[in-house]
Parts: sequence; structure tokens; C-alpha cells
Amino acid sequence: MPRHTPGTTKQPFPRRRPEVVIAPSHTKPFPVDCPELRWWFIVPKIGERALYADYSANAWELSEVNEMEVTAAASVHGMEGVEIAIQTWKTHDGWCSPPWNMYGRLTRKTAEYLAVSQVHDGKRLLYTHLDRDFDYDWGIIPRLLEDHGLFTTQTDGSIMRLHCLEGDTPSAAGVFSVTIGERHFTCLRVLELGIPLESHDTHQTVSYVTEAGRTVLVRHFCHSEKTILNHHGDPEKVVVDNDLQLVIDEVAFAHWYDSFSNVAFGF
Repeated sequence: MPRHTPGTTKQPFPRRRPEVVIAPSHTKPFPVDCPELRWWFIVPKIGERALYADYSANAWELSEVNEMEVTAAASVHGMEGVEIAIQTWKTHDGWCSPPWNMYGRLTRKTAEYLAVSQVHDGKRLLYTHLDRDFDYDWGIIPRLLEDHGLFTTQTDGSIMRLHCLEGDTPSAAGVFSVTIGERHFTCLRVLELGIPLESHDTHQTVSYVTEAGRTVLVRHFCHSEKTILNHHGDPEKVVVDNDLQLVIDEVAFAHWYDSFSNVAFGF
């Protein structure tokens, strides 16, 4: 059952993104055990609940909120895990219905997506870890995050890879002081690189994760010419903020949108 009545507009995040200040820290890089399912901020364990909010580069206003709650134990193709109910809030629609579900599990070394169940055009679609290309969108995430010196930061803030990485494998790159409104965090910076860098469809993320293993902020970057399909199925150029760029191996990416967890706002 949905936690929120469809169409209602009340949600806990501010309508405009607070000021964000990120600066290098002199703190020595620390290893982090992060039990979250990547980008969704939820720990796949009974009793867990999480929210996150997206703010778009279009005036940095709130565009979407997702609330997740682990509702039950579950088994997917013989793998034991949990069911996570998700309800989405959108700017013009309020809380949407019906909720949808994902399924995941924790192992000693990984957090893993097992399946996703959604309704599309009145039909329920189930996509599991046995389906082709499931790992591309979901997959298995290593819990341990460490800075192995794979990146170096130049004096101008740009990043150079010292070693080639395979796909979007998360790799830590330094410790940063992160201020979100009035709240302060010391975080390991984690890069997940879309490869190849030159592709206009490539999407880069920079996450900031506390020593306790909770993500407070994920910054999303893309090429300034990136397009996505709008509600009519037509390609549409995304809105970006070129005032903040992520430069990797001399390839520039524009600031696309920010995702904040409930931890970032203290609730």
C-alpha cells in the first residue's frame, strides 16, 4: 500500500536546493563500508527506510523525491533478500501511484539488486538478475570503498586517471568537506565513470559518502549536448549548469543534477 495518498503534495525536502560548498579536506582517506544500493541510498535490510531528492540545473529547484521502505523478506530465483517499496513524488503531480518495488540483498562484501517490478501502461513488468543486461542498469555493488590512488587532482581541480578503469566501477578519490545548508560532513569522494568519456550519452557521477557508509550527495554530470526522451518520446536537450564542470582526462562534463539523501538534511 502507498504511504502517501496519490496527488498529495506534502514532502519533507526544501523546494529549492540549499547552498552546497565542497572543499578538499586534509583528512587522510579512510576506507568505507557502504551497505547501500548504489544511487538509491537504501540499505537492503529489514527495518530500513530512506528518501532522496533530485534538484535539476533548471534554477536548482526540486524535481523529484523517492521514498523507499523495506517491507518484507523476499526470495528471487533462490536468492534470499528483501522487498523494497518505492513511491515517487513529482513537482506537478505530487505523490504518484502505484508504488513500485525493487528487490535486493546484502552479502558480506556486496550490496546486490535482485529484481525490479514496475507497472507500465497497466501491465506489471518484472526484470530480474537472470535477465540479459540487468547488471548494466542495476547489478552488484562492492561495499568496500577505498582510495587506491587511481586518480590525481590537478591544481585547477581537473582529474586525471593514472590507471584505466573498467566501466563504472566505483573508485574513491580523496576526502572532502561537504556543507549542505547548515549541515557539515566529512566524506570520501567516490567517482563512477561512464566510458568512453567522449560519448555524448556518457553520464558521470561524483558521490560523497560518510565514514559511517551513508551517501549524502550524488552529483551527476554529462556532456552539454546530451539529450533524453521527453514525455512524447522525442529527444530533448537536457538543462545543464556549465558554471560547474567535471573535467576528466581533459574531457569536460557539465553539472546536470544533484541527488541528496535524507541524511543530508538530518531526517
